[in-house]
Amino acid sequence: MAARKRNRNRNRNRKNTRTRKTSQRKVFPGFLALILFLATGASLGYLYVCGRCDALGKNINSLEKKRDAVKRDVVNEQFKWSNMTAPENIERLLARHNLQMIQPTEDMVVRLRRGETHRQYAFNSGNRMHD
Repeated sequence: MAARKRNRNRNRNRKNTRTRKTSQRKVFPGFLALILFLATGASLGYLYVCGRCDALGKNINSLEKKRDAVKRDVVNEQFKWSNMTAPENIERLLARHNLQMIQPTEDMVVRLRRGETHRQYAFNSGNRMHD
């Protein structure tokens, strides 16, 4: 009986050594998996950030183009307004429409102090409109 136990233990030991050796070869190393996982995460993060930067850059370029167009429009409108309000053009338009206008004299000018206009227009008089 002792010989049987010895043979059993021996067979178990052989099986354990075989399984230990084969199992160590088949297991994927954790360190390598960690490195691959971190590299994959870093590359995906880089691609995400790169894509967002490109999208924001295109958005900024389009907004800058719109800003430049609006600036050009403002300059054009200011030029037109200054030409329309030039004294020569005003006199020409008055003559075209047969309007007789003269510069007011000093006694025709009504001067308002700031306090009067402030009270008159800035404060609510209490009357409600469009109820």
